[in-house]
Amino acid sequence: MLDILAITIPTFSIIGLGCLARISGLIGREPLLGIGTFVLYFALLFACAPMISVYPLFGQRFGLGDITAATLIVSTLASFVTISLVLWLIRHGGLFVTP
Repeated sequence: MLDILAITIPTFSIIGLGCLARISGLIGREPLLGIGTFVLYFALLFACAPMISVYPLFGQRFGLGDITAATLIVSTLASFVTISLVLWLIRHGGLFVTP
């Protein structure tokens, strides 16, 4: 279980910190223009997506199948809120609008 968290937490933390840095204004629009809007939208939506579906299979190997399956369900339900919020911010909040 800790092996899985050791892989996933740093990846999603970096993506989340990058989004927070852009939203708070620490990163201006100029460095982001070379990346492309599509890549930025994809990275944001990927960060909001639920965890991989093989997570309960990894947990089952260590005897935690029930807990990891419940965690997957909760994360999937929470992703409905986070994906909707990010899509709303992109459309109405002017997030990553290129000139």
